[in-house]
Amino acid sequence: MEAERPNPGLSKALLGGLFAGLIAALVNMIFIIVFRQSTHYAGFEAATALIIFTFFPFLLLLLGGLYYVMVRYFRRGSSFFIVVIILVTALLLADTVWHVQFRGGRLPGKDGLLMGSTILTGLAAALLIPYLIRHSRIYQ
Repeated sequence: MEAERPNPGLSKALLGGLFAGLIAALVNMIFIIVFRQSTHYAGFEAATALIIFTFFPFLLLLLGGLYYVMVRYFRRGSSFFIVVIILVTALLLADTVWHVQFRGGRLPGKDGLLMGSTILTGLAAALLIPYLIRHSRIYQ
């Protein structure tokens, strides 16, 4: 039988979410630069460095708080959090694919950019937040 680990504190959960958000912002920024150079896409000016380095850390900070609530109030809260994040990411991707198909569909452009960012952010939220919050050496 696995020993039960204590629930993380709220400050630890928020800090883990913020750190995961900074990592996600950096990875998304690299992805956007590579995507724009490889597809020669210059549109969607909302994806600027200021927006990316503000939005992603704030979003994952909130998800760190959600992780704290799920771990505190659900029996298998960490697993439940991962499943919920993966499902929400899959639904967002399915919605984007459906809209691309509905419009006659070419993926390069804004939709390809958003799909890549959605995948990267979903993976960061589902994998990095629980890891960074539960990692014992980070907070010593």
